[in-house]
Amino acid sequence: MNFYEVMLGVISRGKEIGMVCVMVAAASPFTAAAQAEDVTDKAYGNESYSHAVKVNEITEDEFRCMNAA
Repeated sequence: MNFYEVMLGVISRGKEIGMVCVMVAAASPFTAAAQAEDVTDKAYGNESYSHAVKVNEITEDEFRCMNAA
């Protein structure tokens, strides 16, 4: 299992309303992006959706530290 930081754009009513960063544990960058999009879409509800912009691999220590904060 690898750890990833995923930058996502959030779109509502056809306009990008912001960006968020989600950290996930996944098998590949592709699955990390899909997991992060699912988490963000659930958090923002039916009025918006997200799309992955950038996926960076991070260390386990960075993942644990950011999830503890």
